[in-house]
Amino acid sequence: MSKKYVGNRALDAGAGSGALIKRIPNAIGLDLVSRDARTVKGDISNMPFMSSSFDTVFATELLEDLSDQTLSKGLDEIRRVLKPGGAVIITVPCKEDLRQSMMLCLKSGA
Repeated sequence: MSKKYVGNRALDAGAGSGALIKRIPNAIGLDLVSRDARTVKGDISNMPFMSSSFDTVFATELLEDLSDQTLSKGLDEIRRVLKPGGAVIITVPCKEDLRQSMMLCLKSGA
């Protein structure tokens, strides 16, 4: 569905395993851990890229995991590195019970 929005240079913010960048020519990933030559180690809230560097920025299954402050900075960074007229493609979990993934701290009860 997103193929028509992918430009010459694409960024996968929160690339994880790199599955998405392997499918898109000229794409690079950004992740807290650099797993290969096409993934840059970095944080969405302070991206190590020049402004207006990408035609397309992906943020798949990432934003829901960020604190409010990191989310705000991350969205600002996406806007900064995206070329004018570029596309941002965001996915978040749908109908997922996030409570099933939560853990209880026995010490604090949080």
